[in-house]
This record gives sequence, C-alpha cells and structure tokens, in this order.
Amino acid sequence: MAKDLYRRIANGDVIDDEAGGVTIQGLAVEEGAAGLAELRAWGLVVAGPEFPGVYVALAPREVARRRLEWSLVDVAARAREITTIPGIVDDLGPVYEQARWQTPQGSQFLSRPEEVNSLIEAAVKAARTEILAAQPGGPRSREHLDIAAARDIAAVEGGVAMRTLYLESARGDALTREWVAMMSAKGAQFRTLAAPFQRLVCVDRRRVFFENHVPNSAPDNAAWTNEDHAVVAVLAEVFDEAWARADVWHDAPQSTQESITTPFQRSILRLVCTGLDQDAAAKRLGVSRRTVNKEIGDVRAKAGLPPSLAAVAYWFGTSWERNLQEGDTAASGPEDGASAAT
Repeated sequence: MAKDLYRRIANGDVIDDEAGGVTIQGLAVEEGAAGLAELRAWGLVVAGPEFPGVYVALAPREVARRRLEWSLVDVAARAREITTIPGIVDDLGPVYEQARWQTPQGSQFLSRPEEVNSLIEAAVKAARTEILAAQPGGPRSREHLDIAAARDIAAVEGGVAMRTLYLESARGDALTREWVAMMSAKGAQFRTLAAPFQRLVCVDRRRVFFENHVPNSAPDNAAWTNEDHAVVAVLAEVFDEAWARADVWHDAPQSTQESITTPFQRSILRLVCTGLDQDAAAKRLGVSRRTVNKEIGDVRAKAGLPPSLAAVAYWFGTSWERNLQEGDTAASGPEDGASAAT
C-alpha cells in the first residue's frame, strides 16, 4: 500500500486525510492511513505548506542519504555512550557493593542470659542451611538437653547441617556422650579440640552469637549478636579453622561403654602419648619397666590391639578414655550443639 500510495502522490493525485482515513480524489483507499503515516515517517512525502491534502513526493535517493547521515550521527553518539559504560561500572560498582553488604546496625549487646537463649532459640528454629556451634563450657542438665533435643532434631531432620565443637573433656561426660550418640544418628557432626577456642553459634552464616570480650563492660554471661556479613564471615572462618584442627568424635555410637583402663594405666599411656618410651615412663612414675610393660600389655589385650606400643598410643590418643581423671569413670563436658552461647 505504501508503494502504491507513493506512486499516486508522485503523479500529483490529491490526498484527503482529514476524515480519519485516506481518499484519493474522492475514492477511499483501504489501509491508506497506515501507508501515508509510513511514508511521512520515512520522510518520503511531505504535506504541502499552502494546500491541505496536497502531498509532495521527495526523491528516494536524497531521503536515503539524509537518513544515512542521521543514522551515522546516532551510531556515533551511541558508540561514545558505550565507551563510558566501563567507567561507570568502575566508579559506581564498589559503591553499590559496599552499600549492599552493609547492615543498618553493628553488634547488638545482650546482657541477660535469657535474652541470649531466646534469640538463639528463634534463630535455630528459623535456620535453613547450617548451624555451627562452638561450646567450650561445662555440661548441661538432662532437662536442658531434653528441651534442646526437640529443636535440634527438628532442624537436622529438616535438612539443616549441624556441626558442634566441644573440648576434649566432653568425651568423658556420660550425658554428653549420650547426646552426641543420639544426634549423630540423626546426621549431626561432632568434634573435640584440646586447645581453647571461642564460644559462638552461627546460623546460616548470616547471624552469629558470640561471647563478650569487652573488659569491664557487662556482667558475666553477657554476649553479642551480629548480622554484618563481614563479621559473620570472619567468625564462621574462626569456627572452620578450629573444626579443621579438631578430632572427629568417632566413638559416639559406643558412648555408654565402660572404660577398660585403670587410673594407673591412663597415667602411663598419657606419658607414652607425649613421646616417652617404656623406660622413660617407668622412671617418671617411679616404677620398673616390667610394670609399665605389664600394664600396657593388659590394655592391649582388653582393646584387642596389635602387639606394638604405637598401636596402644594411637588407640588411647583417639579414645574418650584419655580425658578421664584419676579415679573417675566420666569427666565433665560442655553444652549441647545449638545451646546458648553463654
């Protein structure tokens, strides 16, 4: 239609487009309005300045030349705009990233244990991916563990990964061993570390609870919580580093077993684990080498170990019995996995 209409205008036919359509010398032209609009948009026809309905057809080559010039000017402008894009990214990218990771407030101080426990309870219940708990404190009561059990089991069975770090002495606490055995069967992971570590609970690597270390600032059992991405990332890394150095709690399923070593045998084995041989251990304890060998042999027989000192030392070094104190059958241990940070 546009081509036919252009031909008629070029031949001098009078066009009437004031009635919402297009007529040529009184005859209606179907779809003429669209064709006329297209011709005018391209600049191929222009309305006569003196006579309504009179359109003038322009030379296609001239129109094409002008359109090409305008297009080249537009392309040049867009090319200049394109060259500014990397600079904009370089200038504003860091500003955006900084603002995106900022939180409206820093650490929140928690002065009361019940406030700490309440917030941790809510955070653990809302966990979606992971709970990290570093618990260097003492053992908890049966009542407290029963309360924590429903919450922690629900989290693990809901697909949340739970990792808990204890001090080595936890292996000697019967109640903690029972807790570890139960939660390990659900899929939770436990490790112990001989060296001191920071108490903290980190949920989904988005929020962390940690001990108060500001001197003279608060009563005992105070804590802090923080949702700043940088702070949470650093404390989660602190946990991961301690976790990598810790020993896996292999013997959780046998947590209710009785110890097979006597206090005297444990004294000998602790010295052996430090690198002393039978002679040096005997001298340290004021007994004969024969006595030391007899006690080591008794442990080896009870544990079903190969006939080597290294095998006995390795077994004792990875056993929960290494943490038993003289005359004890169980030693004290810390809190459960996702319990309060203070």
